[in-house]
Parts: sequence; structure tokens; C-alpha cells
Amino acid sequence: MKDKEAACRIDADPLGYLISPHQGLQEFKAGYWEQQPCLRRGTPDRATFFSNLFDLQTLLMVAQQRQHANDPLKFGPDITAAKYVNRVRTTPTGKDTSAAELKSMFNKQGCTFQVHQPQRFGKAGECDGLWRLLSAMESQLGCLVGCNAYITPPKTQGLAPHHDDVEIFICQTQGAKRWKLYKPLGGFQLPNQSSPNLSVEGLGEPVLDTTLRVGDVLYMPRGTIHQAVASNDGSSHITLSTYQNWTTGDFALRILQVAGSGQHDAAPLGAVWPLAMRRSLPWGYLHHTSGLREAPGTAGADIQGTDPKPGSGKGANSSGVDSGSSGSFGRSAKHTAAAVAAGLRAFADQLEAKPHVLVNHAANAAYTHFICRRLPPHPEQLHPKGPMPTMQDALVCRGRNLFKVMPVPGQPEDCVITTPVHNNRLAHMCGPDHIVAVSTDSTTDGNNQGSGERDDVGTKQHNTSAADDSDSSSSSSEGDKDGAISEDESEEEEVLVMGPGGEQRALKAVARKGGEEGKQEEEEEEEEEEEEAGAGTGSRQPSVGDEQGQEEEGAAPSGEDLQQFESVLPGPVAPLELAAVIEEVLGCHQPPGVRVRDIASRPHVRGKEEALELAVMLWREGFVYTVPASSSKQQPATQMLQQPNKKGHSGGILKGIQHSKQGAGQGKKKQRGGKAKRKGGPEGQPILQAQKQKKQKNG
Repeated sequence: MKDKEAACRIDADPLGYLISPHQGLQEFKAGYWEQQPCLRRGTPDRATFFSNLFDLQTLLMVAQQRQHANDPLKFGPDITAAKYVNRVRTTPTGKDTSAAELKSMFNKQGCTFQVHQPQRFGKAGECDGLWRLLSAMESQLGCLVGCNAYITPPKTQGLAPHHDDVEIFICQTQGAKRWKLYKPLGGFQLPNQSSPNLSVEGLGEPVLDTTLRVGDVLYMPRGTIHQAVASNDGSSHITLSTYQNWTTGDFALRILQVAGSGQHDAAPLGAVWPLAMRRSLPWGYLHHTSGLREAPGTAGADIQGTDPKPGSGKGANSSGVDSGSSGSFGRSAKHTAAAVAAGLRAFADQLEAKPHVLVNHAANAAYTHFICRRLPPHPEQLHPKGPMPTMQDALVCRGRNLFKVMPVPGQPEDCVITTPVHNNRLAHMCGPDHIVAVSTDSTTDGNNQGSGERDDVGTKQHNTSAADDSDSSSSSSEGDKDGAISEDESEEEEVLVMGPGGEQRALKAVARKGGEEGKQEEEEEEEEEEEEAGAGTGSRQPSVGDEQGQEEEGAAPSGEDLQQFESVLPGPVAPLELAAVIEEVLGCHQPPGVRVRDIASRPHVRGKEEALELAVMLWREGFVYTVPASSSKQQPATQMLQQPNKKGHSGGILKGIQHSKQGAGQGKKKQRGGKAKRKGGPEGQPILQAQKQKKQKNG
């Protein structure tokens, strides 16, 4: 972004930037959020920023770039054309999405273009402003933020009146547009579903009738009915949409799902359904329900009494199950409702008595869904990493709300340090099928899919199985200094460190390799490793990723367990006992930071070598930056880490960066990582010992 001042304001407080200059966030939240529309007229700096976000020329440029790359935009997933003429909405489709065809549809046919998630696009920074704004909003709100761009010809309307199921900020980027806003249908506020196309009749008088110009912002709560017509000069605007399926009711469903999977060991914690909710429905229950809204002959009636006992009374058949007379419909519904209500009351009491367990589990599930789908930060939103840390240096977290320590499902002794930094920008808000690996050629040229910060970790795949979260209205390397270990120096590295009692901690890192050549090399190396593992037994030992392989004693979890974990959260796995010190470091956002030598004295950290290993891992993963000590005489980290042994290898502390590798559009998944096997060493003496380290020659 060219405007550094605006960029800094957006990074620090994106919502404040949108609603400035007349009101603070607390006043906006108290008076407008989820309550009523809010109009904010543009400021000169916001008008300048908005005018560079997205318009017709940007769309044509992106279309041309994609055409030249043999990856043209697609009608449906990427762009939709729409017309609203004589109160009828139509969706034309061009012969292709070339720049010439789109320009013709716009000028000659009067089509409005709805561009889906334009923050994904741009080769030379065209959409960097959108990327930066959405990433900052997701960090501030802790929720996914989607985007649509709407480009409308002069004096036309593209969409019929409707309401959405998201909170929307409309930002005018070019021209002007007249907006009419109406109250929610039937006074039903905050609906959780979007409406179909609506007729103007019956909407009543607008609650707001205004024209937006470049730099203006209009906020609409979900459920606000709206329609808009472009001015004589045409119009371009973007919608920033958020808080879809992010209600208290949605969170309650997560809590119920978590509790529903609880077993006997979770009962003392209150993390199960109460017995009343675990009881079965009555025999033949569905025969006692009506497909009508009200049972025949019971409309408005106050049904009393109880259901017939099996084998007796009117309506019972020879099997002892009531056949479902009209009189039984109302009784069945009433008693079932009473049983469900009683179970929910018992569950509510249980939840309030022990709130932390279920709430935290549900929050972890929601965070997992969020972290795997959110935008990576723009490279300029991350503080430069600086040199590799030494014992004398300090560490500071590189960004707020970007890193979190989470539990590992099925591995109670471990935790995972997760982040969206390596997420795929090109897949943002495009559904689970498009959540693919970040580019192996990550740079900071504005076209990288992630933030390109990782030094030694391979392609990552966020292969989640949750439902598509695309909102309905928007259906979003730096070089290392001297002394650091660069990508060119290490191709594959698997390192171990033994604690004083002989306990092993290991870090397995696979350097990025570009293209099919790197993929083939890694496959060949894996085959060699598997053959070596099976040598002397006459058969190949199951690898970590084998779906049918049995779990080896003392080895990594089974492939199925790892797949379940990897489909949930990516990131390096560390011993749970180190979670507190990791959280301490990641919670420090300002210099002077946390000194590496102080980490060595924290509980469960086994000396200086392990403290330095931890510091270097956090730095390499892109979680922290280094604040160099004032003294110029420092022992380089590479010298401390690379203490030679008989094989001349170096050390590491983590149990394994567990991730899966899958190229875009490929169905084959390969598991990597897992706990490395133990290596012996003199008990009570820290030993840095490596399994592998391969050098990659430059040129």
C-alpha cells in the first residue's frame, strides 16, 4: 500500500478507520451494531484509500492476467453478472470472462458484475488494500470477513431488494449509488438466513434513502432490506461482510455437539449430555407426529392427558405400538417437547455449574474452524523477523491475534502452536475444497498466497472438513540476516535433543521445494526411509501416513489419528508442559521482549540449549522477531545449536511439525511428521543429536 499512514491506522483499528471520524467503537457498538444502519461520510484519506481498492479497471486487469496465465475467471465461483429490469432479476452469462467480453457485457448489456472475494486476486499488488483491510478486520473481530465487489453501469440496478444474513459494511470506491434501506420483514431482527428476491410492494417506506460517494461507509445489520441504483457516472463499491453463523445460538449448537460426544470419563467434568437427554425417543415415535404444522382436529386446542400405553387404548395395534390416531399427534408433540425442555434445563444447570469445560471445548472448535480459513496477514503487517536469536537476545511476537497455543486432539501431553500466517490467500472464503497448500515459491511480491515467512517448513494443507463458510452476500520472504539458517542451506532436517533424564524432544522440518521436482525428490526419500525401516524384516514397516498401518509401540500416533489432527489444526507440536512459556513469549508484543536466557530458567525448560532451541523454532516458524542485545560480542546461534557429534548434526526440541501435503486439485494426501524414535545418550547430559541433515547446493 502506498499510503503508509492509512495502512498503519487500518492495521491498528480497521473498524475505527471505517466509522471515523465522528464516533468511537464503543459508541458504535452500543448504538448501531446489530440494531440500526449507520452512515459515515468519507474523509479525504479514506476516499483516496477506497479509490484504489477495486473498480472496473481492476476487474479488467485481473481478467487479463488470469487469461494470460491460462486460468481465466469463472462465472459462478469468481464472478456473477446480474440485471434487474422491470422488477425482474436475471443472471446473464458471457461466452467467456476475457477482458473484452466483460467490457462488452458492462457497456452494451448493462450488466452489474458481482466479483466474489476479490482480496484473492492481483499479481502486482492490485488488491493488496483489500487483503490488508480484511486481514486486519478478521484479527480485530476474531471472525471471518468476506468481501464482494459490485460494479454497476450508469443508471442501472443489478440486484432485487433483499436482506442478508451477515453484518455488512458498504464502501463506495468509484462513482455514486443511491441506496434505499427498509425495516426487517415482519420486524424479525437478525435473521440467520438470507431472503429470496423481494417485491417492492409491502416493504413500506425506507428508513434511510441516501447516496453514497467515494469514501462513504454504510453499515447495515443483517436482516436490513436494501436496494441500490447507480448514478449517471456508474458505481463501484465493495461489501465487507462478517458474523455469519456467529451467534449465541450457533455457539450453543457447538456446545451441544461437544457434550454429545462425551463419554463416562467426561461425566465428572459435566462435559456430557444429562441422562434426560441421553434417553431414547418412545417406540414408534415418528408414527405419532404429523406432517402438518398442527395435528388434524387439534388447532387451538389445549391437549391434556397422556399417551396411550403400549398394547392398550384406542389406536394401539397388535405390536403394542400406537398406530398414530389424529388425537395422539398433539399429545405426542406436547410430551416430547416437555421431555426435551426438561433435558435442556438439566443441561443448562450443568453448563452453569461447570462452565469452563464445555465452553472452552466449543471455543476451541470454533477457533479451529476460524484459524484454518482466515486470511494470512499481509507481509507488511508482520514485523521483520530480524537475525536468528542468540542467548543474549530477546523475542517479541510479530503480530496480535495471529498465534495461539491449542490442545492436540488425542494427544493430551502435547500442544500445537497454530497461526494463519501460512494460510492460502487464494482460497480465502472459497470453501473447504479450495483450502489448498500455500505456494512453495512464497515471496513478498504481492502474489504470494501466504505471508511467505517460513524458513524451514514444507507446504501446508488446511484440509478441513467443516462446511463452507462463504457468506451469502459475498457468497478474502524476507531474507534472513547473517548467521541465520536459510532455505538454501537446508533441504531436509530432522533433529533431536535429549533431556537430562533421557526424555526426547524432536523437531522435524521439511524445507520448501518448488514444483514437481521437489515433490518427486521427497517421495523418493520417503520410499528410501521406508525401505530402511523394513530392512531385515522382509516387509515394509507401516509409515506414519499409512491408513492401514498399525501404530508402532513408542512411535507416532496412527495415520488415522494424525489425519484427524492435521485436518483440524496445522502447526508445530510441542510438549504441553512448555505451553506456559510459549504463551508468555507470544503474549509479548512490545520491546524489550522476553530474553532467551530468561526462558532457560522457566519451569520445565531444561537448560540453555533447550531455551535456545525453542527460541529458534519460534523465530523460524515466523511467530516472533528478534530484539538483538546491545552487546556486539555474541556467540552465533548456529554455533550453539550445531554442537558436533559423530555424525556432525544439529539439534531441535519439538515433537514434529505435523502437516499434510496436497497440491491444488489433487486428492492424494501424504502425512509427514510425528514423534521421532528415541536415540540413546549419557543419562543426565543434554545431547544434541540429529537423524538427518542434507545440504542443498545453490545454482
